[in-house]
Amino acid sequence: MKKLHIIIFVLIFFISAGGEAAAQKWAAAANLGDAVDFGTFGISCSFAAGRHITVNAGARANPWIFNKGTSRQFQSRHQTYYAGARYWYSQAYYGWWTGTGLQFQEYNRGGILAPETEEGNAYGLVLNGGYSIALCRHLNLDLDLSMWCGVTDFIGYSCPKCGRITSSGTKFFLLPDDLIVSLVWIF
Repeated sequence: MKKLHIIIFVLIFFISAGGEAAAQKWAAAANLGDAVDFGTFGISCSFAAGRHITVNAGARANPWIFNKGTSRQFQSRHQTYYAGARYWYSQAYYGWWTGTGLQFQEYNRGGILAPETEEGNAYGLVLNGGYSIALCRHLNLDLDLSMWCGVTDFIGYSCPKCGRITSSGTKFFLLPDDLIVSLVWIF
């Protein structure tokens, strides 16, 4: 079911972008840095809407539970969907850029530094910036830092597998979101 959500999200993005693909207008990226987050994988796509503007959408997922069923169980499971726009100071897909977007995440993480676990839904605004280095005509290396602020509806548990609720509610957050090192294929 989660894969279906991702496929539908990407299809809606491409349909809504409109127009036919032209040289250096479309890009697909895979974030190499996501793997550091306990094996998260993701993909994003973008479209150059003008010389300095690109619109982008993507998804990330992490389904893994480590040491499952033991007292050392931990996870950083999530599925994340985002869409936004970037302003490129030189030209699309080259040099410095800043951007913003909206992001939604369903998550369940805990047991990493302490036994407490939290699950919930988070949504909010992402502010980001970065630099894109052209490696060759169709391949770039993107470096990106982002902050995420928003609201989460959560339930806290005393440990990853016990099910004992310790807190719940809605809270505001301001967090570093990503340190992205991605390979981008431009076509």
